[in-house]
Amino acid sequence: MPPARVRVGDPVGWAEETSLDVQWSHAVAPGANIVLVAAKSNSDEDLIDGLNFAVKNRLGDVISMSFGESEAFLTDAAGRAVVKAWERGFKDARNRRITLFV
Repeated sequence: MPPARVRVGDPVGWAEETSLDVQWSHAVAPGANIVLVAAKSNSDEDLIDGLNFAVKNRLGDVISMSFGESEAFLTDAAGRAVVKAWERGFKDARNRRITLFV
């Protein structure tokens, strides 16, 4: 397989973390089919789109999300909308019996 094309920006910084996550997923569950869904950027909108894509397309029974964000910085109206969007995605996963962890 040819090497992935790397663009300048956040994905370059994520390459090592992404590789580590995939490797650990395989180590923990060597017989599992591992599907990598990468967001276009580290914006909440793109990350939520990635989660929703994985959930709606039932890409797995367990979804690992390797990122974090403090809700302390999401207190204004726009931040509360982001929290609500995440909550909708989490509830959709729960309703489909998909386990999520970060």
